[in-house]
Amino acid sequence: MKIWKQTIAILAFAALMGGNAGTAIAGVAEGMAAYDKRDYGKAAIEFKKTAHNGDKIAQYSLGAMYSQGEGVNKDLKEA
Repeated sequence: MKIWKQTIAILAFAALMGGNAGTAIAGVAEGMAAYDKRDYGKAAIEFKKTAHNGDKIAQYSLGAMYSQGEGVNKDLKEA
């Protein structure tokens, strides 16, 4: 849960920075909402969308999911 508090702080900072952050924040927020509901498959899908576009928060979150095998097959190399 501590990871998500840090992620929220980073999201707030990104929102203040402007630019294309709004789109990325929306994708990450959807992923976080799904994760909080324990819908790990949906969370992984949402994080993958923004991670492939270079969003660091989504990449980190997806990596954490790969390391734990949540919504994806556990894969430490992919993590």
